[in-house]
Amino acid sequence: MGTKGVLLMNVGTPDEPTVGSVRTYLREFLLDPDVIDIPAPLRHLLVRGIILRTRPRKIAPLYQKIWMEEGSPLRVYSKRVAENLQDLNQDIDIEFAMRYGNPSIRSGLENLKARGVTDLLLLPMFPHYAQATTESSLKHAHHQLSKMKWEPNLLEMSHFETAEEFIAPLTESIRPHLSEDTHLLFS
Repeated sequence: MGTKGVLLMNVGTPDEPTVGSVRTYLREFLLDPDVIDIPAPLRHLLVRGIILRTRPRKIAPLYQKIWMEEGSPLRVYSKRVAENLQDLNQDIDIEFAMRYGNPSIRSGLENLKARGVTDLLLLPMFPHYAQATTESSLKHAHHQLSKMKWEPNLLEMSHFETAEEFIAPLTESIRPHLSEDTHLLFS
């Protein structure tokens, strides 16, 4: 493949629909200061003292209900997006990663580096910009690049909610399912 690469980044998911795995995921996710933007001692007290003691037991069964044979729906569909993009763009190396959980941003970057990528697009899979998703993913990718001592030519796409290339295909996929007198509002 070529020297161009894309790292698609999604928010994350537990590795398994178990209490332990959900606890691990929630710990990583909720202790991120970009997700819960309060002083660290309060964040740790809230997350470790309250949330991690109760939520994993309550939500692990909910993950079990939606879990697919191949794994977490978010991971499965993110992987399919990456594979479909790779099929369309054979001259660009495409990896997907999760900000929290697996495959990690670090592993995605290592794979791209190993394939000789010199021009890298960091692409959070969130159309809108938000501190808890976009900013956290980009900051973490930069941190991992620094730890790896890898300096590819970087390009970032921090949001694309108004891009015609994003809106037009969505419109076309929705249009057949709407009657003429339907009004659709996104907020």
